[in-house]
Amino acid sequence: MNKKRFILGSGHMYLMEYTGTIPEDSVLEVEENKIGVISGGATLEYKPTFYTVEDDLGTVKEALLTAEETVEAFKRTAVDHNIRLMHKLSRETSFGDILEAARSTRDWKNSRAYLNIFSEYFTYMTQKQKQMALGFLYELMFHREGDIRRQAADLLGNIIARYVRGIWQGIADRCRYRSG
Repeated sequence: MNKKRFILGSGHMYLMEYTGTIPEDSVLEVEENKIGVISGGATLEYKPTFYTVEDDLGTVKEALLTAEETVEAFKRTAVDHNIRLMHKLSRETSFGDILEAARSTRDWKNSRAYLNIFSEYFTYMTQKQKQMALGFLYELMFHREGDIRRQAADLLGNIIARYVRGIWQGIADRCRYRSG
């Protein structure tokens, strides 16, 4: 059978068990159903399973894909994407390349996509990567789009708050260790 490809846009990917009705967006798009982030687009590829159903008159109807295959394809796509992205973010040189690509973009949609990636993954960054990201976010504070400035400021504050908290926690642990 032929493989089919669907090109998807950027955004968050949510998954929940199908219960017979399609849920409202507000029910589906909650944090516990989030399985990943798609950035710069993604492609879903699957090999459809055809099955036939006949009624008592002998009329044949076809369905393209089983529900289980659809769910599995989305899971594999999300996991594969996140592993590849984490690999790129884990090395300082490739992280620097990502920052340079983010700096050079002129499209506000791409700027927002980079901000979303950094927002999702900043807790996994090294201290050096956080310092590099803080420099980039500071530059975005002068962006012409107000929502980009606000999002950059919010992320900058979150990184600093967690970064400083980690530093103070490390100092407190060493002080307790020396005094004990």
